[in-house]
Amino acid sequence: MKSLESQLEKQQKDLSEDHSSLLLHVKQF
Repeated sequence: MKSLESQLEKQQKDLSEDHSSLLLHVKQF
């Protein structure tokens, strides 16, 4: 159960990081 939880957490992190880089790209245009 714990591993699943941390996996989800990691996914959330990756997602937010992707989102941030996306926003950065959009701002550059």
